[in-house]
Amino acid sequence: MWTNAPLVASQTNDEQAGLSDAFCRWAKDTLAAGLDPLFGGFPQNVYVFDFFHKLAGADGKLPAQYASSTDDSHPNAAATEIVAPQLVDEVFDAAIAYESVVIGMNRPGGHPTGFRLNQNYPNPFNPTTAIGYQLPSAAGGHVTLNVYDVLGRKVATLVDRVESMGNHKVRFVGSRLPSGVYYYRLLVRGTSDERNILYSETRKLVLLK
Repeated sequence: MWTNAPLVASQTNDEQAGLSDAFCRWAKDTLAAGLDPLFGGFPQNVYVFDFFHKLAGADGKLPAQYASSTDDSHPNAAATEIVAPQLVDEVFDAAIAYESVVIGMNRPGGHPTGFRLNQNYPNPFNPTTAIGYQLPSAAGGHVTLNVYDVLGRKVATLVDRVESMGNHKVRFVGSRLPSGVYYYRLLVRGTSDERNILYSETRKLVLLK
């Protein structure tokens, strides 16, 4: 699903443009992240494409260079050239992330056959994102999942426990952190000997406020 497009100045006013801006931010940053106290968790197989903020100016209105005319809010070819590639990229990435995080690498009735750390979704995110990983049937073990800043300083521990085989998912909330690039690292050690590292992988995520 996508949010509404902004309107040209002749078809809206400051109050209406501000309401549209607030609604679209709520849809993308609150509802889609499962943070709305009334609606609760948002279905993970639904992606919100924030059409409004792809084109809206600082005043919440559609700039003239992206409109069909000064009194026609239909996006023109220049607007389509900007938005269309983003729509394809974001929806494609969301579909891959959904398959990896929610469905995992399992066949129906089967079990994971290898370790895997998925790319977080959404990415970039604000302020919440989901990180999925899988442990194969032959493993399990003591799992740590930490988040680090670009200087290598640990900013969050998301998992630190013994886990069984299967697909797992955790949420990372970055509301107290500044915008920027971060890294998350999955480390799996043997339960009988924690010096025995079974798997380690690091991926990058971007917090964009």
